[in-house]
Amino acid sequence: MRIACKTHGASWQFDKAALLNRFGDMGLASLRTDLARDKGCINGQSVELYDLCGAYYVDLWTPLTA
Repeated sequence: MRIACKTHGASWQFDKAALLNRFGDMGLASLRTDLARDKGCINGQSVELYDLCGAYYVDLWTPLTA
């Protein structure tokens, strides 16, 4: 599973089996912010709209084209 951050330009890859063992049956939205926070993203804890975590699932997100 790959995650990237639009805010910081970082990206990470995780083993799906290891994530399932560690987090169990967690929703993808919560998992995304928990993983980003584990990698040092402080925005994953914010509830302010202008300060939200920019992490996204690389394989699940398709950028809009003009």
